[in-house]
Amino acid sequence: MGWEKFDASAFPGVQEAEVRDWATPKYGFVREWMDYAAPLTQANTVYHLLIGLAALSVTVPPDVHLPDGDELKANFYAMVVGPSAEAKKTHAVEMIGRILRDVKPELYLPAALASGEGLVDHFIARPQQLVVVPEGGLFLAHTSRGEYGQKVRQLLTEVADGTPQQRTTVAKQKAKDNPIQLNPRVSMLMALTKSDLENFTLLHDWIAGYMSRYCIVWAQPERKLDKAGIDPKGKTRMKALLTGLTHVQNVGPCLGFDDAASRYFAGWYQNLPPKHIPPQASSVLDRAAMHARKAALLLAYDRHVYGYVSTPEVAMDATARLEQPWYVSLEDVQVACSLGTFHAASAWHLVMNVGENEDSRAFRRIRNVITERGGTIRKSELYRVLDQNTKKSDMLIQSLVGMHTLVEDIIPGNARFPDANLTLANPEVDLLALTEEQRRGAMN
Repeated sequence: MGWEKFDASAFPGVQEAEVRDWATPKYGFVREWMDYAAPLTQANTVYHLLIGLAALSVTVPPDVHLPDGDELKANFYAMVVGPSAEAKKTHAVEMIGRILRDVKPELYLPAALASGEGLVDHFIARPQQLVVVPEGGLFLAHTSRGEYGQKVRQLLTEVADGTPQQRTTVAKQKAKDNPIQLNPRVSMLMALTKSDLENFTLLHDWIAGYMSRYCIVWAQPERKLDKAGIDPKGKTRMKALLTGLTHVQNVGPCLGFDDAASRYFAGWYQNLPPKHIPPQASSVLDRAAMHARKAALLLAYDRHVYGYVSTPEVAMDATARLEQPWYVSLEDVQVACSLGTFHAASAWHLVMNVGENEDSRAFRRIRNVITERGGTIRKSELYRVLDQNTKKSDMLIQSLVGMHTLVEDIIPGNARFPDANLTLANPEVDLLALTEEQRRGAMN
């Protein structure tokens, strides 16, 4: 795929074939989840790979980690992004949520989150959780406002990194009286649309903040179904596998990547970044390596314990093998790097439409609304769509006119409340991303 000419409409067809042809897990819980879920929904198959990894992560014993410099933990933040309704991303996320809730409710945390302090108490009591957010737009909107929302995002960023958590000490209360959780293992699974990210995140969220913790797949649906499928036998099998995974104990240590896996990963990462990338995308691509390493660790763990959990009666030799040390293999890394490529391509494109600040986000929203209406809109109609203070909207519009991004043509008639046609000056160029000199050049 050409990075400089990345096209969302081409993404599912090109990259989907890569995952199916050579980078699908050959066996394990994740593979069985993909085989079970894919025929039941028109959601993209790569969604199910990501969802399977998120579900697996919450069952991994908390001491499992990748023994490299930062001892990468086995929790996993996953985000599926797609068009509203037709992508069936919410349905795909809810499928695993319902099964996990039936198997072990204490591992499942619904999206109706408490305050930051309430979440700290929750994670101290139950350090291993999968936070399931089928309607990510509502969640991002809820956590984008005020000090409360920022506390929730900060906390979820900290537990993504495995940072120990303790309730804040209040006046006259000794810190030693507050319980502490030294080893939180929280994973997240969220579904949302591209416009949700544009409306409720800013550039700093992606560079080093909350959004950078997610492995993201942005894709279109790959098949059409008249109605959602039903597979009772497959559902029973998924419950049995997850139940077995939650009972795994005394797992041997992971010894890291074997030689073939290390060579493959190094080659993949060296060739990952495009030749020319904007500054706001560079840190997003750097995170692709972390997500790929986490996915490789989870896939290797899945392969290591599969013989133990996949049969009703576990043989003694399976138990003995479970306690042996294990490596991340070439097969695990190939799948993980394929997912890392999906993440890099998805995040690279999505971050290019995220504003640097509140004003930049508002400008881009105006531009997107006008683009959706063919490049021209009545000012009165734009006010209605924006649904915000008219004076503020008018200030934003006049700023864009002054920046030569919009052309305003006054409509003769009502002198007291004049209307106007607003037209994008150059729909093919994102003028908001250019300097004033570049913007004038693009206009000529």
